[in-house]
Amino acid sequence: RVGGGSLALRDWLPNIPRALSNGLPWILFAPLWWSRRCLAAVEQRNARLGLLIRATRWPLAIGFAGLLLIPGMLPRYTLPLLPAAALLLALVIPLAPARALAGWQWANRVLALLLVALSIGIGICLPGVPAYVTAAMMLTLGIACFRDPSRTPRLLGVWTTLLAAGGMILSAVHLLPRMRQKERLRDISAAIDREVPPETPIYVINGTHDPVYFYLQRPCRYVRNAAALPPDALFLFVTGKNWETIRKTLPDGWEPLRLNGKNKKSYYLLTPQSENPTAPTTVPVPQA
Repeated sequence: RVGGGSLALRDWLPNIPRALSNGLPWILFAPLWWSRRCLAAVEQRNARLGLLIRATRWPLAIGFAGLLLIPGMLPRYTLPLLPAAALLLALVIPLAPARALAGWQWANRVLALLLVALSIGIGICLPGVPAYVTAAMMLTLGIACFRDPSRTPRLLGVWTTLLAAGGMILSAVHLLPRMRQKERLRDISAAIDREVPPETPIYVINGTHDPVYFYLQRPCRYVRNAAALPPDALFLFVTGKNWETIRKTLPDGWEPLRLNGKNKKSYYLLTPQSENPTAPTTVPVPQA
């Protein structure tokens, strides 16, 4: 699905580095697809594999960049290209020159230092058993990474994978739970689900994408305007952005219940119960 995005540089230009970050760290070896030495080594082993790299490298690069230049595209839309890129990288990474392998080793060590510093900082700011356990794990991993002098692609790849897993553990244990405390979308959806009986559809007028729909446990039905609402409609969901416009088109008797969302956004769940649709009441949303 394309279109609908902004043409401003500040909106879509950051998509390219964000999309590249999805392939880190292995995407850093993509220039080897154009290395004559690497291609010659691959072709010496298997001519068809060398031809595969030559035939696929430019379509991957052009498709990657061209896709992100389309207004409305997001970095995650390039993820289907990564499996093909991973197969090509597996052919050339073992043939990386010694200088690249030395840089790879030091990159692993720098990453290990960062993880150790981050885990110790978390232990100081958020003391507790989980913080101490993760700090001990990162410290052990960092020491082992520094003590390993090998520069073979296989072992360097193992260390990179272990360090990436360590970063994921730190994020999952310490960072994500605190980020989720500030998120209100699940609370909004839970409040709506409490108001709406199971299997009862919620109608959305001219709905645009909103993350809150993802967490709803009730079926949604989308209609073009208020006149298209069926006579047996019991619940209508409106975002604060569209509230004033839709309110003027609704028939009498719809009562809005306002739910306060993330970043001061408001959502309205309407039911045909009263004769005053202009004075919303607030549905309590539990604190995270």
